[in-house]
Amino acid sequence: MSLTIHPVISRAELGEFIRLPRRLYQNMPGYVAPLDMERRELIDPKKAPFFTHGRAAYWIARCDGHAVGRISAQIDDIEGPETPPNLGQFGCLDAIDDREVVAALLRTAEAWLQEKGCCYFRGPFILSINGESGLLIDGQKQPPMVLLPWHPPYLEGHVLAAGYRRATKLFSFALDLRKLNEEKLQLLASGVRRDFSIRSMNLRAFKNEMEIARAIYNDGWQRNWGFVPGTAADAAGLARSFKPFLLRDAGFFISENDQAIAFALTIPNVFDISSDLGASPGAVGFVKLLWRIQRRRYRSFRLAFIGGKISHHGTGIGKVALLETIKRLKRYGAEELTCAWVLESNAALIHALQYFGFSPVMTFGLYEK
Repeated sequence: MSLTIHPVISRAELGEFIRLPRRLYQNMPGYVAPLDMERRELIDPKKAPFFTHGRAAYWIARCDGHAVGRISAQIDDIEGPETPPNLGQFGCLDAIDDREVVAALLRTAEAWLQEKGCCYFRGPFILSINGESGLLIDGQKQPPMVLLPWHPPYLEGHVLAAGYRRATKLFSFALDLRKLNEEKLQLLASGVRRDFSIRSMNLRAFKNEMEIARAIYNDGWQRNWGFVPGTAADAAGLARSFKPFLLRDAGFFISENDQAIAFALTIPNVFDISSDLGASPGAVGFVKLLWRIQRRRYRSFRLAFIGGKISHHGTGIGKVALLETIKRLKRYGAEELTCAWVLESNAALIHALQYFGFSPVMTFGLYEK
């Protein structure tokens, strides 16, 4: 085979880049393609908040003219307290089961990053650690969940063979809400603090509410591995992308002395209403999607954010947020709640999740070189 790596330059090539994973993985058990429009919100330079504070480039690998893989390289100008110097990142890594294809894609991304002065590489991210993170290494046959990446089992081995090491793991935990009857929920609630006040996020002012949440996030998450502060553009992008899907009680703040000290935000699993429409619904499919959004009939949800300020770590605030989230979803009639991503080093959150009966169902890896 003749292997070549081509930069993505035109809008048409960007469209091919977005569609490529479903061509590569369409017959693999467990793979369900996300909506193209949701992918564009993550990687299109005209839409993605990342490009307000970072730079990126994309490539497609071709064998004898056929697209067989893709990759991105990116530099985030926002740094965290422990960001390594000269850090470059890769992401959007998808490929056929061919070690040389993956190695060539990674070499191409590394060369671009080195030209920009980077000598330390980490990934995969789409496009930052505050976006979609990790390489799926276990749980490929789990039902699809919004903003959780899917990769075939062979891909990690090819990344490791290219000289990378696994830096950390991320977990996805799931809870079958149907198994929590009222009696069991009351028993669990007896072990949770009750001296905090809770108020729902105001979805009519969701952009402003996300700014409050961002301040809590940047304070409370700063000791996490790989932490990078969220920007106002990141928060606004999240609000723009998910506000149409959110339930009225999707997010809430936990307060003490009238000061917000923690928050949680649950987003519905868009796959519940879109998976049968395909990644790029036509006119009829798009009308169906809009109608389903209005009906808000979701089976499963993802707890995308949960946590509080550093001053309240170790106070049991995580259990308070989990209990409140579970109660709200039970009232709605949800069947399943997923919490992701959870760092393997986050013992406090893992303990709180296990207290309520969550079990790990997916494992993701992050790699560095």
